[in-house]
Amino acid sequence: MADQIQQAMRAIQAAEAAATPPAAPPAALASPSDSCVAIQGNYIQTQMAFSAASNNYQQCNTSNPSQYPITQVLQPVAAIAEQRQDIANLMQYTFQSLVTQYENAYTSAAAITYGVDPLNEYKSILQSQLDDTTALNGTLEQEIASNTNSVNQELAVIPQLTSAGPFGFYNTYDAVGYVFFSFYILFFILLSIVLYVVFKNIYGLGTLLTGIGVVLGAATVGGYFCWQWLSNLPSIDRPVTVK
Repeated sequence: MADQIQQAMRAIQAAEAAATPPAAPPAALASPSDSCVAIQGNYIQTQMAFSAASNNYQQCNTSNPSQYPITQVLQPVAAIAEQRQDIANLMQYTFQSLVTQYENAYTSAAAITYGVDPLNEYKSILQSQLDDTTALNGTLEQEIASNTNSVNQELAVIPQLTSAGPFGFYNTYDAVGYVFFSFYILFFILLSIVLYVVFKNIYGLGTLLTGIGVVLGAATVGGYFCWQWLSNLPSIDRPVTVK
């Protein structure tokens, strides 16, 4: 079997050597087809011999690949039409892959665009509100700077708005309250003086002062509770305190 392989190898080498024929002398005009026919026959015989030797050697290689390795194999050469068809199939596959990638990218971009549209609308709404607020603030600044705002207009119509009550007080409630408690305090002071003058010769000084102190203390407590009660009464004239 080794002899057959060596013969096949020699035949391949001879075919390769024959593929490059020696240059003919200038005077000789040999036809290239004659040499190609001989080379083709040698090529076919060598290919058949190598194929037979390879098939026979395959058994040895299968049983012990390390000892009987196969270093060369014959690969069939596809026809030109088949080669072009393979190239066309590869180009078609590449083209379809690019189309698929483009469609996926377009779908993703469309989804992102649809998702951004509501945000753009919301941004437009916020921008409109901001513009309105900015315009309003500008108007208020101009009115305040020129003293034409609504508060100044009301004060111009009612210049004594902060002292509308009697006696110069804020309102009627405060005026009545302060006048009442003024007379209340004055009444008990006069009462204490009358009690002292009437009873100074009847009771001792200590007893008399103690009695007057009790009367004034009771008057003070009564006035405090009366003030608290009046403070809790609802009235349209009472001032409103904003905390």
